[in-house]
Amino acid sequence: MPKGKAGSDRLTRDDWVSAGIEALEETGFLSVRADALARRLGVSRGSFYWHFADVAAFEQALVERWRDLVLAALDTPPAVDETPLERFRTIMWRSLRTQRSLEAAFRAWGAVNTRIQVALRRVDANREAYMARLIARPDRTQPATLARARIAYWSYLGRAAGAELTEAEIEAIVEALVELVGP
Repeated sequence: MPKGKAGSDRLTRDDWVSAGIEALEETGFLSVRADALARRLGVSRGSFYWHFADVAAFEQALVERWRDLVLAALDTPPAVDETPLERFRTIMWRSLRTQRSLEAAFRAWGAVNTRIQVALRRVDANREAYMARLIARPDRTQPATLARARIAYWSYLGRAAGAELTEAEIEAIVEALVELVGP
């Protein structure tokens, strides 16, 4: 994976961002530093500053990559004849079954970094709005719909924080959420 000294191609901005995402997911935000990443990639720290004006620019590139990854998941097309409620169930099932170490790493980083906090709020708002669109009903007010979407989303965030669950526990949670948001 690392390109570096040994006569291989020059590193690109994308290589640095990929290394940053990997380091963040594997060992947390304290490892997302130019010197640590340069060692990881087998290059000098100067390469970092060739591609990024400063740490803030690098952090922004990491946030953009993560944001694109997580919001792209919302763009996956539904199955043929899948209702919005079935789509909600599918998303919750998939989300709660998958360990989200990168999500947890960004959330931990956001606790100490204002720029990351801002990005998290934007992603959260997009995800909550998407969930609210899936579960909206004509007989439910918009605030009630958003409250239910947030409860579902917070279930996902709790899972991303590392709660260990069995398949049966996940199934019970998904069905309870479907009951909460459904007709």
